[in-house]
Amino acid sequence: MATLRAQKQRIDFMNSAASLLTPKETAEILRVSKSYIYFLAGSGQLASLKIGKKILFSRATIDAVLKHGLPDSNIARYRNAK
Repeated sequence: MATLRAQKQRIDFMNSAASLLTPKETAEILRVSKSYIYFLAGSGQLASLKIGKKILFSRATIDAVLKHGLPDSNIARYRNAK
């Protein structure tokens, strides 16, 4: 079952369909590696939309990350996952 948060994220994506970003674009904006973007998306820490094999990110979500930042603990978890 989808959680309320996941449902809200889907609605946000539908409302901002014109401003979807690829993992490469997202990585460039956040100035991190593309593999880190995939890690964040896969762990549910960065809302993403998967269509077929494509993963897309809402510009509004990325703007929120830019405003509030990513917790440092994510970097440690990413390094340990490798």
